[in-house]
Amino acid sequence: MPGIGLGFGLSNRRSAKQPNNERVSFGQSPTFMSGTNGDWFVDGANGNDGNLGNSVAAPFATIAAAVNAADNAGGDQIVRVRGDGHRYREAIDYIWKGVSPNSLKIASYGSERPVISGAEVLTGWVGCDNSDAPILGDAWTNCFKTTVAKTDFPAPDLYATLVREGGQLLTICGLRDPGSSTPEFYIDSTDLCFRGDENAGLSFTTDTDGYYETIAHPALLSAYSDAQLEKAIAVLWKTPNFHDWIAVESVSAGVLQLSANNADPQANIGGGAYALLNLLPNIQQGQWGYVDNDDGSVTFFIFPNDPIHLSQDVELAVRTEGLRVYRQNSDTALTIEGINFEMFARVENDGFALSLDGLSNLTGSTSNVRHCSFRQFAAEKAIEVKAQEQGVVMEDITISQGLGFGIQAVGTQTNPNVGARFSRCLAQDLSQAGYRMFGMHECIMKDIRAERTSAGGHANAINFYQGCDRVVVLNYQGATGFDDRLFAGYATNQRASNIYWLHSTFTPHPADGRCYDDQTNPTTPEQPNIGEGGGLINCWGVDMPDRRNTDRDRGGFYLGTPDMPWSVYNSVTPAILNTGGSVDRKGNILTFSSAGEDETETVLDATDIFADPANFDFLARPNSPLLSAQGQDCTAIIQQLENWFPGENFRRDALGQPWDPSTPGVGPFASQWETGGEEYVPPPEPPADPTEYLVQGASTGYFADASAIPAGTNRVTFRGKFFWPAGSLADFQKVFAILSLGGDLETRTNDFRATVEDGTNTITLASVMFNSGAVAEEKWIDVVFDIDQVAQTATLFANGTPFVLPFTTASNGVFQTTRPVSFLAVSNGTKPVTQGVRSADLSVDFNGILHKAISNDPAIANADPWHKGGEFLGNP
Repeated sequence: MPGIGLGFGLSNRRSAKQPNNERVSFGQSPTFMSGTNGDWFVDGANGNDGNLGNSVAAPFATIAAAVNAADNAGGDQIVRVRGDGHRYREAIDYIWKGVSPNSLKIASYGSERPVISGAEVLTGWVGCDNSDAPILGDAWTNCFKTTVAKTDFPAPDLYATLVREGGQLLTICGLRDPGSSTPEFYIDSTDLCFRGDENAGLSFTTDTDGYYETIAHPALLSAYSDAQLEKAIAVLWKTPNFHDWIAVESVSAGVLQLSANNADPQANIGGGAYALLNLLPNIQQGQWGYVDNDDGSVTFFIFPNDPIHLSQDVELAVRTEGLRVYRQNSDTALTIEGINFEMFARVENDGFALSLDGLSNLTGSTSNVRHCSFRQFAAEKAIEVKAQEQGVVMEDITISQGLGFGIQAVGTQTNPNVGARFSRCLAQDLSQAGYRMFGMHECIMKDIRAERTSAGGHANAINFYQGCDRVVVLNYQGATGFDDRLFAGYATNQRASNIYWLHSTFTPHPADGRCYDDQTNPTTPEQPNIGEGGGLINCWGVDMPDRRNTDRDRGGFYLGTPDMPWSVYNSVTPAILNTGGSVDRKGNILTFSSAGEDETETVLDATDIFADPANFDFLARPNSPLLSAQGQDCTAIIQQLENWFPGENFRRDALGQPWDPSTPGVGPFASQWETGGEEYVPPPEPPADPTEYLVQGASTGYFADASAIPAGTNRVTFRGKFFWPAGSLADFQKVFAILSLGGDLETRTNDFRATVEDGTNTITLASVMFNSGAVAEEKWIDVVFDIDQVAQTATLFANGTPFVLPFTTASNGVFQTTRPVSFLAVSNGTKPVTQGVRSADLSVDFNGILHKAISNDPAIANADPWHKGGEFLGNP
């Protein structure tokens, strides 16, 4: 994928249909008006740091000068920054000395949106010539270059910095897996790597410590000269599912010798995986690259989208920090309002656009960040909240287009961030998590959204980590549209306690369908209150067909450790998997489960409740259970949260509408789901459990036809009901059979599996599992097993739910005419159901016409001509 577009701002997004959320906003408001009153004024276009700076007519030129003047003045100070879109190319890292009491507000002027930029303009571009061909190959004819001193453009890691042309980000040239769906902008994505188990001839060697040493990939690398490959940077997939960027030290005969590193290959990927950055012959339109000249200078190359931009509109991110004001006093309140931030360079495990920090622990409401935008950054995070901060408030924040995290709070269990409030924040187009929270105590997040995050492989879209306690999230939204959903992400908590989610929506991870995962390790020291739990109340784990787990009863919510009990009430999710602790479940709708665990839970398919989930239409079908479900009373849980946070309103849904926890409905929109699609018709009530049935005795009994299947038969349909008492369920019990594997249904690992042959003795299905999860002890199971040689499918209906297996080998369209059918064993008596198993309503159709039915009266059944072997007993 070339650099043009980058996956941002797609004009034809396939967005999800779901309840209208216009009543709740996310991110910076375009209509926000800051004030115009101030003590100090900054105008980058017309100001001068030699001015007094205390009026619009005599402003400073830099923000740093205004902050210094405000500090020296003392008391409460307002700095107004002018210039809509004007870029202040400065890093403000200031120690605020002001004495108590005082405050500092750095804000925009009216509706203007000034920008703190980490970039400098690259000029001096000239067209490349044939002297550049040894490095660029044939691409030199489309490229331009400029050589600059490193001291003037001090980006620490050039391969991981940003270049922008005409306001649009470019990608660094390279060699990536063309089959990846991840935009090439995300240079830390392992999805862009060539894997050893998927590419013939690709091999890796490791050093004595098990770290990557060489890469050989002759099928691709033979196209480049050693000199071209030596300019490249390798992206390596390492344990545990992360990346590392390692320079190519030398090349010999196309084999890359890597610089020393500590990257050990991720397991089960064929010995390793790699991509290359800065492979200059591969440069395409909208891309860039560079050569370090080893003399203190760097030559940059660009294949521009439009050469008109080369004079003054190509920028390179060089600064790793934007704005940080250290405070010395606990009651120094800091407000940042209406300021935008962009283009910050990467430095290893560091860098930020905005840092909230103090020289000592602070108390009170110390920082407010309102109506700000953070975009186009390669720094580790856009916003950093240090442990010294308390009572942080962030409202109407947009974070986008970054090679890092969105908001990262770095408190600890012993030195936590207390009392933070986050509202109406939007994180989008990020390589890492949008919200990464360490050590947050008594924190509330309301109306928080993430879309297209976690592209770099960090699978957590929002995470409460190490020491978080008493956190409430109301209306977190993981995007549900095909083009808006997370690249790879789910919500999670680790080493935390008392984490409660209300009316929240979770995007499934593409690999296994996880939407939420409690990853708390048992008896972890950082967990504040071991034994205190969390809750998912009226939440939605989205069931996306292309991201479903391969196994029913998995995907959705993974919850439960001995150290953290959970309550899951009134939620919609594919499944709830108890991973080892206490999970209190009530009122949930499960869309990819075999059965509910609580009598108040309902099992339905996603197509029963949503208009068209396969096409991301999540409007409720008219008459959908989503519209009528009452849910289970969760007032006690909400009252507990209200006791923690007096005066907070937790009695509203994801649409901002009043919500009553005593009649809560189901899902984040309760009964306010908008409708669309065809009306839902509830299935007929399942028949009552049989009151008359056959019981397998100590001596095995079964039923078998004395005659073979008639010629021309192309469809056989078996029916029956079965009950396995405790201890009786075992593998390989044949409930239905056609002799010699002609059409068998047998038990296997709490499921059924099928084997089918056609009229030529060709096996069309060989012991294939249905993955129904339907077989269990101590309950009746209504089973229909339909084999259609024309449609070339075997279909299992388990308690009315269909599971279809297409034939793996083509059929000739009919059954063999030498084989009889049987119930409860093969017709020769082998592989019977075990003693004590109950059966009822046994029958079989040929070509849709009833061929045989067995009575539920044991006396009649034992006298039936089909009866073989031991006598059947009746119900006690």
